[in-house]
Amino acid sequence: RDYRVICQNRRAEQLDHQPLSAMRGRRLWEVWPQFAGSDLEALCRKTMTERQPTSIEKRFDGEDTTLWLEIRFLPTAEGVGCFFRDITMRKRAEEEARASHERAVKILESISDAFYAVDHDWRFTYINRKAEQVWRRSRDTLLGRRIWEAFPKVLGSEAFEAQKRALREGREMMVEVMSPTMGNWVEASIYPSADGLSVYFRDITVRRQAQQALLQAKETAEAADLAKGKFLAAASHDLR
Repeated sequence: RDYRVICQNRRAEQLDHQPLSAMRGRRLWEVWPQFAGSDLEALCRKTMTERQPTSIEKRFDGEDTTLWLEIRFLPTAEGVGCFFRDITMRKRAEEEARASHERAVKILESISDAFYAVDHDWRFTYINRKAEQVWRRSRDTLLGRRIWEAFPKVLGSEAFEAQKRALREGREMMVEVMSPTMGNWVEASIYPSADGLSVYFRDITVRRQAQQALLQAKETAEAADLAKGKFLAAASHDLR
């Protein structure tokens, strides 16, 4: 209860590089001067006085290395026990995952395609800025809601049936469909994953109109050719 070190196991000795013989009987801040006035001292004193466990994940920066420790203070009959473990690898993995996520978000926010992701319950988990603009809806009002709760018209639509098929069959799909939410033609690329479904889509109404115009022009030209052929056949017959 005087914050004097009375015990240390072998693993602690490996981490703090000090043998128990050099620490026994000395107060914590005598062993580790940086302990005085720190958040660790505050947690240790809290555990000592309130007899309640406390914990913290603490970063220690050395000249060449960075060490992360998970530290727990537990009340004991003699005073306080400090249990700590090296979590550096876990924290690095978390930082790398966070950085990877931030890069992915940056990419998704900068692409020209609208994008959204849903989980296996069809709840929106991500919506990029372009999708917000296309739908004219704030992502804050959509995230966490099921697709049909946000857009009732999708139920039974060709677009939604394609998404269900992609998720059911576990394969990528690209479709051109009439959007049930906007009433225009969209090209949608659908990608199933372990987390649910990712969908990229873009407005192709102008392209579809151009294709339709070309088709009509082709049909008109073919009809004209057919009429011309019939006329020439009839004229040839009359001449004969």
